[in-house]
Amino acid sequence: MTIRSNGGGHGGRQSGSGSNWMDPGAVGNGRREADVVRTITQKMQAIASVASTSDQSATTVNQNLQNQVNAMNSAGNGWAITNHLNAFNGQATGAEVWYWAGNEEARKKAAEVSAAIAKALGIVDRGAKATTSLFVHRNTNSGVNVLLIEWCFIDNANDMRRLDQNMDQAIHAVMNVLGYNTSGSIQATPQTHDQIILASPPKTSGNYVGKLEVFNELVLGTFRIAGWLVPQNGAAYLNQGYIFWMDADNPDVEIGRCKSAGIIRDDVNATYGLPSGLRFGLDGTLDIRKFAGKRVFPMLRRTNDPNGNTINGQTVDIRFPEYVLTIPKR
Repeated sequence: MTIRSNGGGHGGRQSGSGSNWMDPGAVGNGRREADVVRTITQKMQAIASVASTSDQSATTVNQNLQNQVNAMNSAGNGWAITNHLNAFNGQATGAEVWYWAGNEEARKKAAEVSAAIAKALGIVDRGAKATTSLFVHRNTNSGVNVLLIEWCFIDNANDMRRLDQNMDQAIHAVMNVLGYNTSGSIQATPQTHDQIILASPPKTSGNYVGKLEVFNELVLGTFRIAGWLVPQNGAAYLNQGYIFWMDADNPDVEIGRCKSAGIIRDDVNATYGLPSGLRFGLDGTLDIRKFAGKRVFPMLRRTNDPNGNTINGQTVDIRFPEYVLTIPKR
């Protein structure tokens, strides 16, 4: 039996220049399930380009699930792969694969896939898991054999570190189990600029961690930067949030800045053990047409200084010089 479809779970419609999923799935360690599993799916598709079941259009969870099922059924009989990440208590670990209870062929394949991932990542093999209740298993046609892969636990820092470090090896191992001969690095389908920014990993500075989620031209001549910057390990709360556009050719030179209103990001707060309702999200825009031709990169800042400076208060900066945009000449 061959793979007929492959997709990343959750997702649905995106808003805010691609920064917000209708359903991000599980969250942990500053990551969102919908982002990570789409990277996995793209890499699998680079090996076996089959029907995609990733949903980017649904506005409700039920519609998202139904859209995936419709795509699986349309692809025809065979293996339908849907990629996911688990979450529980920050300590649970391992890979597992869900299959339709009573289907012995699917049970064996699910066990093989789970074992291959666990070995490649160096995490626990939780094995094949039988189900008759998961939506995608209950609602696909009888000849569509769904393997719902939980690659690891997104809220376990060690699991995610191992996935980031060994993703290609794990994908090779899974695709070998599914009948594909693979070797070397995986050249996934190029992503759009917004997807690359959204999938970028968090960065740390001292006892603060931050993530860039949006860096683009929102409307003509107005650039937008959005993300978050939060304390961890008992660090003091710095109550002012600022966004900077920095000169990529003179990295210590500021092109412009914008004070951000405090934005509640309880998904991030939960990940880093912070109380709900704290406003560590950052979002801002700047009209920078007068700097046409300049190359800029984003920087996030938290400070106690109301003007966003470093002179009158403690300051934490996280810079993203690897992401550069040129201000267009009109």
